[in-house]
Amino acid sequence: MKDYELLKELKEPSVIFKEDPEDPNNPEVLVKGVGRYRLRQVERNVQEKLADLNKRAARAQSLDDWEQITWMIDHAAMNEMIRTIVSAKKEIEEKNKSQPKPKQEFRREPPMFQGKPRDPFLARKGPHSSDR
Repeated sequence: MKDYELLKELKEPSVIFKEDPEDPNNPEVLVKGVGRYRLRQVERNVQEKLADLNKRAARAQSLDDWEQITWMIDHAAMNEMIRTIVSAKKEIEEKNKSQPKPKQEFRREPPMFQGKPRDPFLARKGPHSSDR
């Protein structure tokens, strides 16, 4: 099984070129035939290209207009950018699953407050205050 996993890694090189410790969800990714970009830059670029295609499709009247749209879809780097986004998101998700989550402290509510809204007065003074 380990051999299969190793072979899978060799076949599918990582699209993540450099990780950002400050923002792990926005690494530098390598887009084949285009270059290195931040993941969010690639996402914005694809969104802009799709918006442009949408505008062109809305204005398209002739066969030439539709052929131009087809050429843009087939030959633009958008397809490779989309593949890069999907691969990078999968890698980030797998990495997040494999990392242990930090333990959170579990604090139980005192029985008198369970299911009830807290009274700010009682929270400060305590339920058995002799000042009442």
